[in-house]
Amino acid sequence: MKKFICILLLVAMAISVGAEEKKENTLTLNFYQRIVVLGMLPAKSDLATLLVSRDIRNKVKVTDEEKEKYDIVTTPRGGMTWNLEKVEKVELITVTLNESETKMLKDALKKANREKSIAAADDSIDVCKAIGDLN
Repeated sequence: MKKFICILLLVAMAISVGAEEKKENTLTLNFYQRIVVLGMLPAKSDLATLLVSRDIRNKVKVTDEEKEKYDIVTTPRGGMTWNLEKVEKVELITVTLNESETKMLKDALKKANREKSIAAADDSIDVCKAIGDLN
């Protein structure tokens, strides 16, 4: 009986520790902030990093529906153009980030700070501050 209780306690502790490790954060982003986040993600890296990057990209990317609704066009060089009046009406999105995604964005922010490469636009500053405030 003592063995059974000890095993139950160990399982409960493992579940408790596992729950603590799954920290999640949320970011609420406007259209321009989403573009800033996409620009912070690596274009080339190791596979593990690119998988995390892809997960973030899929959460914040501009959808085909949004492109059509707001006249957003991808240029041949990979950039974007948009109708300023329509883009102002793009709804805010809230994304949930797991621990790996949070770490990637925080590391990207540290790199941008080190390189002094953060744009002076309010949306860039605001999203960088929000990323810095994540747990």
